[in-house]
Amino acid sequence: FVEDQPAEAPSEAAKRRGAASPVSESRGEGQAAEMTFPKFVANVTTVLSSRDMFLVTVAYGLGVGVFYSIATFLSQLLPDWDSVDTSTLGLVIVAVGLLGS
Repeated sequence: FVEDQPAEAPSEAAKRRGAASPVSESRGEGQAAEMTFPKFVANVTTVLSSRDMFLVTVAYGLGVGVFYSIATFLSQLLPDWDSVDTSTLGLVIVAVGLLGS
């Protein structure tokens, strides 16, 4: 009913790779590839040693940290505001973040 591979390659990279798809190579004959702990550690080490992944992690961590710190201390940063106003401002911050992403 459903083919294993599309009739045409979905991208230029798949055309260059040839007929073998990464899914069929990694899984073997339709079975899930066995992930052992040493393979997992090797994969995590590869990701952690990547400069680009390090920069993405730092950027994400800084963004989340700043957001959580502002959201946590919002009522203390604006002591003259009542709780309804600070809650509304928190909602606006979240909504603008969702629209911005």
